[in-house]
Amino acid sequence: MRIKTVRTTVPTEVTRDGETYTINKTVDRKVVTVVDVHRIVRRAVTAVTVLVVAVALAWSVTSIGALLSIGAPTWVAYLAAGAFDLSWAVLMAAEWTMQYDDRARIPRVAGWLALAVSMTAIATEGQLHAGVWIGIIGAVISLLAKGLWTVMMMITEHPLSDVSRQIVQQKRSRASEELALTITDRELIRIRQETAALRESGSLTRVAWDAEGITRKALAETLADAIEDDAGPAGSGSRPQSAGSGSAPESVPLRSVPDPDHFAPQSGSIKELVGSVMAEGITDPAAVVREVQADRPDASAETIKRMVRLHRVNGS
Repeated sequence: MRIKTVRTTVPTEVTRDGETYTINKTVDRKVVTVVDVHRIVRRAVTAVTVLVVAVALAWSVTSIGALLSIGAPTWVAYLAAGAFDLSWAVLMAAEWTMQYDDRARIPRVAGWLALAVSMTAIATEGQLHAGVWIGIIGAVISLLAKGLWTVMMMITEHPLSDVSRQIVQQKRSRASEELALTITDRELIRIRQETAALRESGSLTRVAWDAEGITRKALAETLADAIEDDAGPAGSGSRPQSAGSGSAPESVPLRSVPDPDHFAPQSGSIKELVGSVMAEGITDPAAVVREVQADRPDASAETIKRMVRLHRVNGS
């Protein structure tokens, strides 16, 4: 135990000319410090354990790599040797992070199994190249590293009673629930954004045609032009019949002029008026423009023609 002086600031009220101000005043305080021996020992054990694990990994990779290089290229053999040791090292780290979780038994058991496989490979390599005792000693290095890690976990772990363990498990469950809900909400937001983008892009089949640079207007105009090319010029009457088809019924001619007995202008939007006119068989754009403007003189001819093209494409 020792006493040291610590300089700090404290808020202090000062009155000048009848007014009170709050200033930060520098003061020296005597602080009693106690050396935490247990904390120093825990840090030393942790540092030494990590060092021993690193040495064990280096020795194991060298030994197993030399063993596997008998039947494989050198670089492949040493990569595979690294997989041997990293497996039990990763499992040790997983066991440490899950020390207050009931599932920690899984990485604990798997870690010992992976260590046994690694030690067997190290002993085999030593017996082939340097002698049986070299192989055994090399294998024991990995066992010492695993044992020190287990001791370090025992030092740093805080034992819990049965009640405390159940409380920790319930809090972990709530934290896991919040994490799962956050991930699910993020996916739901992304799906809704994609759905909204598809709807706003517009297309005949509710698919984002503009993903390929095709807008709804351009697609509608293209299809409308194709329909007009197939139908022929307005007012040309019925399509010519093929030879030998005299008994075939005549196709219905396109009407290019209004028939007052079948159509009566009605109020409504431009789209509704266009639909009503075309429902009566008037399909020529110029004729549709005249009929719609008879009821809506302020309607633009370009707007009416666009509605005609959309009506032909969508059928409504």
